[in-house]
Amino acid sequence: MSATNQSDISSTLFVGDLSASCSEQNLLEIFKGHCGLHVKSIRIMKSRKQLPLGYGFVTLGSAEEAIRAMALLDGFLLCGRKMRI
Repeated sequence: MSATNQSDISSTLFVGDLSASCSEQNLLEIFKGHCGLHVKSIRIMKSRKQLPLGYGFVTLGSAEEAIRAMALLDGFLLCGRKMRI
């Protein structure tokens, strides 16, 4: 089994356990405002009826930023729930 290096890590993170009231703006405020990360895109997944599914994806500027975000934000309380990264 080989060790994982930074070139194996994507700059896109799965963010789960999001509250139904959590918006893309809420995520932006946490990733960019609170942590100072360069956010390329944020997408909260929705059903066909446009209801939030409780997870989404955040693309950051680099794999290094993704590693930092995982360390800083996994379990962070957002909109009343601890998000998982």
